[in-house]
Amino acid sequence: MSVPYTAEEIKDLRVIFRSLPTYKDNHILTSDFPEIFHRLRYERSAEQVEAYKNYWNGLQDGKVYEEQYIDLMTNIYKTYLGAQVMVDIIDKNKSGFISEQEFTDLLHVAQTHDTKLAGKTFEDFVAEADSDKDGRVSIGECVKWIEKCTNEKGA
Repeated sequence: MSVPYTAEEIKDLRVIFRSLPTYKDNHILTSDFPEIFHRLRYERSAEQVEAYKNYWNGLQDGKVYEEQYIDLMTNIYKTYLGAQVMVDIIDKNKSGFISEQEFTDLLHVAQTHDTKLAGKTFEDFVAEADSDKDGRVSIGECVKWIEKCTNEKGA
């Protein structure tokens, strides 16, 4: 169970973000990931850090904007809200639906957080997540699918 960040803690998150070497124009670059993870005591393997870098490099030319960072940090331990932030970012074309490429990008980083998502295919995703059976997976359907997959017992 997560406890919401206080205003003071959010202020501290912003100070950390703004003090990173590549901070400029309200964003950092993925090269700062090892440093920010260290400062946040968010221990990740080299492979996980590389997966995060690849994810963000493919999304926004390696840029992470301050408000995205704050949204992610304040919601990371709340599966539904954290997934909502990630899915909104991954919907590059802002169509409101998740394409096969967007799913692949999302799965690559999501499975570093939760191995229950490993091995899922786009076909599995559509079959499991498309609740209205229109052949597409909306942002909301995707978020619910992530929540269901990561909260299943023994999966």
